[in-house]
Amino acid sequence: MASTGGNTALEKFILDDSGFAAILSATLGALYSQLPRSLRVTTGPAAVIPESFPSYSADLQNAIESSIFSSNDHGGSDRWAEDRMPVSSSSAEFRACLGSFASLLTFIQEILYRCPSAHVCAQLLGNLRNNFLQSILYPSLLESSDTDGTSVAVMRYLETMLQVARHEDLVSTVMDFLTDEGSAGSSISPSPPPAVPAPEQSSAMAIDDLPETNVLLPFTLRDLVYTNLQSSVSMDAVVSALNLLRLVLSKHCRYSSRLIEVERVQPSGLTHGWMTNCTVAIDVHRQELEMYARLMAQLQGDIEKTADAPPTLHIP
Repeated sequence: MASTGGNTALEKFILDDSGFAAILSATLGALYSQLPRSLRVTTGPAAVIPESFPSYSADLQNAIESSIFSSNDHGGSDRWAEDRMPVSSSSAEFRACLGSFASLLTFIQEILYRCPSAHVCAQLLGNLRNNFLQSILYPSLLESSDTDGTSVAVMRYLETMLQVARHEDLVSTVMDFLTDEGSAGSSISPSPPPAVPAPEQSSAMAIDDLPETNVLLPFTLRDLVYTNLQSSVSMDAVVSALNLLRLVLSKHCRYSSRLIEVERVQPSGLTHGWMTNCTVAIDVHRQELEMYARLMAQLQGDIEKTADAPPTLHIP
């Protein structure tokens, strides 16, 4: 893939004849479809996020072959059909499936890092948005609920994706799709039909033929997080929403303003009377917390000393 730089023939083949981007996005969708629809959070081993590219190449190949054969056999997510109850997040089979999904997404990210062709990267991101985010991931987000564990599963998969994503273009593609409510109108924007390929070209979708799919999402990532934060029937949903929000705030903080509302407090123009005393500087607040912590430790020490001291006899 790195050899496409300056090699226009190879770049043209990847763009027009190979279907490379479409195959990758379809395979990612197949791996996502094999994940369980419903999930319950249980304690288990460490995370399944791959740390480096070379260490999981064999597992990635096995996962791709497995997803292809499962699709041909119409297996898909039927492995979980025998038990409609939520699947444990610590089960070995679930972790293997989630690891395969994370590995392929990391492989796509490695392509974005290493491929010098901007056209190949743009085609890959376009197919990822159209064929996976819009066609597969977003419907599962719409159908999720905190009552049956489906929202816990969706948020776990989103958390995995955002943990893997480091390349700025990949992060932007995912976050813009899930959070940008006003990207374009209230429906799919009209676009001219794709041009008919010339006889010498393949029917594989080229970068210029990708249709516009900017949509005003009726249910965004923010809605998903805040709906589950208010859940009264599932503590797993609340915890999963908090974990997802924490991940966005800590790792993708530039998009945090799309999930939370920040009200600027001015001493001369407060919008709420109860906020009058909430203008204390953060440093002062931290100093007060440290002072109270030292006071509590001192009181705790005095209590322990009093308990350990031998009783004294008072003679009148």
